Amino acid sequence: MKTLQIFLLLSLLSIKGYCQYGFIYNDTIPVVVAGDTLELAWAGGLNCPQFSAIDLNGDGIKDLVIFDRTGNKVITFINKGTANQISYVYAPQYQRLFPQDMHDWALMRDYNCDGDIDIFTYNNGGIRVYRNDYAINNQLSFSLACNEIYSTQFANYTNLYVSPANIPAIGDINGDGDIDVISFDVGGSLLNYHENQRVEHSYSCDSLNYSMSTACWGNVSTNWNANYFNLGVSCRMDTHGGNSQSDTMPSRHSGGTLLDLDLNNDGDKDLIVGDLISNSADALFNGGNAAFANITSQDSLYPVNNVSVNVNTFPACFYLDVNNDGKRDLICAPNASGVSENNHGVWYYKNVGSDLAPDFKLQTNAFLQNQMIEVGEGSAPVFFDYDNDGLQDLVVGTFGYFVGASFYNARLNLYKNTGTINHPAFTLVDTNYANLSNLNFRNFRPTFGDLDGDGDPDMIVGESNGSLIYLPDTTTGGYPAQYGAPVLNYQGSTTQQCPVPQLVDLNHDNLLDMVIGTRNGKLRYYQNTGTTTNPIFTFITDTLGGVNVRQTGYVTGYAQPFLFDSAGSWRLMVGSERGYVYYYNNITGNLASNFNLVDSMFNYRYMNGFDGQRCTVWGADIDGDGKMDLAEGNIEGGVGIFTTGHVNVAIASPEQTFKHLRIFPNPTNDLCTIDFTSFKPEVADLYIYDDLGRIIETLHPLTTGHYTISTKSFADGIYFYNLRTVTSGMYAGKIMVNR
Repeated sequence: MKTLQIFLLLSLLSIKGYCQYGFIYNDTIPVVVAGDTLELAWAGGLNCPQFSAIDLNGDGIKDLVIFDRTGNKVITFINKGTANQISYVYAPQYQRLFPQDMHDWALMRDYNCDGDIDIFTYNNGGIRVYRNDYAINNQLSFSLACNEIYSTQFANYTNLYVSPANIPAIGDINGDGDIDVISFDVGGSLLNYHENQRVEHSYSCDSLNYSMSTACWGNVSTNWNANYFNLGVSCRMDTHGGNSQSDTMPSRHSGGTLLDLDLNNDGDKDLIVGDLISNSADALFNGGNAAFANITSQDSLYPVNNVSVNVNTFPACFYLDVNNDGKRDLICAPNASGVSENNHGVWYYKNVGSDLAPDFKLQTNAFLQNQMIEVGEGSAPVFFDYDNDGLQDLVVGTFGYFVGASFYNARLNLYKNTGTINHPAFTLVDTNYANLSNLNFRNFRPTFGDLDGDGDPDMIVGESNGSLIYLPDTTTGGYPAQYGAPVLNYQGSTTQQCPVPQLVDLNHDNLLDMVIGTRNGKLRYYQNTGTTTNPIFTFITDTLGGVNVRQTGYVTGYAQPFLFDSAGSWRLMVGSERGYVYYYNNITGNLASNFNLVDSMFNYRYMNGFDGQRCTVWGADIDGDGKMDLAEGNIEGGVGIFTTGHVNVAIASPEQTFKHLRIFPNPTNDLCTIDFTSFKPEVADLYIYDDLGRIIETLHPLTTGHYTISTKSFADGIYFYNLRTVTSGMYAGKIMVNR
């Protein structure tokens, strides 16, 4: 039996009312695009995703883990396992279980023969390995197994080199049952084959001892200015000879991605290669054998018998069964952050052949993306009632959509709330709201407020160069909002790059002031010294409240402010480059001094965890319960919704018993046990509320079992619990404390 102590958040905080802001990820709010309801609407966008199959919940079905190079974000999906269907459910509660220091690339393979999939990821010019300890802890958990893999090469035992820009082939290359590695050499021209020595030397199953068997795997070298390989190349001095150059002295090359698989069922590994200077994939066919590879032919426009891969830019391909038909499919996606297609760049090829002899047919070039809110790169959601119907609509600004040659075009996307006051639903009605795309700017960050005193919401938009764009609402009491010609460089604005403005009456003088988050991680404050019909924004300070969200090791901070009122006092949340939301109080009446930093990891502790770099946050009551809900944006171009935790349950009996869940004893005076051992293995989140509906603690992740809660610090009264699982549903009930 495990025991969890519940500590009231009040013991951590110095302000009243903060504990009411506990948020639950909410994927039940429908989003409709072009008549279709998105199945993964709030899962968060993809830019440079890397795909791996791993069992997250211990049910024996391979689920999906995506590591996105842009933002170094882990995204987890439970596979419902429906035969011959893509049937993923976004399951963010598993994301926090993965190591937080993964970056650049991550592939998941079982290296220690225990059946649990481990993690290979980039570290310091090489590979770091995390062991999956599910079998040990009866839940998904990882521990560091190897900080750097070493390999015997050229008579030295040195770091197994992998470039951070590349992706190596990690798999059983020679068919002996252990995990080998093929990577490009330092020059990027030759394929170094590092053979795992576990079998050869009878090492233990968890061995990570490598030796470079050949510096010219497959007898090929890359060509500098084209997406193909030179064949028939041999190493001048192979194995441990001390020189990895080939006899033909190949050109040095900038890098590539590697996927090992048997393309023609001949018992040896072939390769699919992505190249930094190409949008296509090159298939290298091994005419040798498992032990001695020799590439004898290639398809530089793979698959030439179908629609060739055309991923802009630098494709990386992955091999896994995504439609539950027992045959692994091919997924290819961009691998170059900041210079690639970012809203429909994930190509899914269904395997219509067999798992041993695959035949790939293109199904879509927006795999999963076509079921998400996907606005390219760098989303910034803002709630705003654009049609004055009493429902909060959603405007999402973007860093931009990729349009080629490293150029991005920023837009505003408008999602109209087509639900009701208590049950929001959003429908995409405009992908170029206010017609701003023709300005050819990047990084649109909108804010709304009545600046001309006519009762209609005007708009100000920040853009990447540091200026502000003013769009007056030209309607006269009519709705929906209609905007006139944009006024560029509003009031001579020249702030730091990538300004994020918010219109807010910060000094309570009934005039809208402006707070601007900047690229350096700080906040600028402009006081409105004009009138309600003629605002004049006067610069006050570029260090408002002493706020600085730029973390050590980062050259930028990308402060993204959201000020809101709580019981007559200002509170502040600030998104950041690192991906954490900072929370401040002690603002009202204290504008000339430092604000009080309550929490520098607010979203990680009380929302969904780390949601990718350059996160933004905005709040409003979208479900009519009188409590603020939050939308969070991220660099991947998606949006997450988090509603304020509350329960509405009618319980006739003080002891609540479900088919799969028991709470006892209830009432209690000291300890209370929640038992859900009869659930199939999975991870759950447990929320505890007071009688005002405020979350006083969140316990997660929990695995199937008994959990005994101490109620010693609770006053007598009624408390509520909410147990949320991915596949078994949600259970709510009350706990009565009576001494």
